[in-house]
Amino acid sequence: MIMKIKIPTVQLFLLIIAAAVFSSCTKVNQKILVRTYQVGDFSSLSCNGNLDIQIVPGQKSRVWVKGIAGQIDKIEVKRENNKLVLYDSSSSFAPFCKEKIIFGKLKSPIVYVAAPNLQSLSVSGNSSVSMDKPVSWNKLYATVDGNTDVGLKLNHTRNLILEVSGNSDANITCYNCGESRFSVSGNSDIDVNFKDCDRSFVELDGNSDASLKGTLKHHLTSNVSGNSDIDNNVQYIK
Repeated sequence: MIMKIKIPTVQLFLLIIAAAVFSSCTKVNQKILVRTYQVGDFSSLSCNGNLDIQIVPGQKSRVWVKGIAGQIDKIEVKRENNKLVLYDSSSSFAPFCKEKIIFGKLKSPIVYVAAPNLQSLSVSGNSSVSMDKPVSWNKLYATVDGNTDVGLKLNHTRNLILEVSGNSDANITCYNCGESRFSVSGNSDIDVNFKDCDRSFVELDGNSDASLKGTLKHHLTSNVSGNSDIDNNVQYIK
């Protein structure tokens, strides 16, 4: 007698969807390409749509993308006056996904940006921005929103304003910077390391956290509300 195993309709549907996910999202042995974009100089950068961005030092404004051919084609690079807009038009959600999966993670293209005259940075839409080496900008106004991760290393930045919201994370290292202002809300976190900087103001709201360390020349000013918390380990130097 052969025993029959009954699978509930809902479970069967989920199994079919899972099979479609892995069959449509897996690609192997794809050639990695590099595409360079002619962008000219810009002072504002907007990043949206599940992008992986690395900002690098450079004397000229440059943008290049490294990834699989089909992925690179979906990276949009647009110029709007003095603003450069970067956007990934592809969806990262199956069953429409056409990305490569490695150990359960999508292998997305990497967008490299050199922006020596940057003054404004906007990051949103599940994107990430990172730096391996510090960059020198005179001033920077940055907004981080929408489940994003940002890691900045700034050298001799005279004025920094950073607003973090929407379940985002920011990791900032400031080398010999001037005045910095951080506004954090909406279940977001920041980690700031001051390296012989001038002064800083930190404002927290909602369910946000801030971890601060390093050295400042003037006493830190903070304003905390809601269910937020500051871990302040800053030391002061003359």
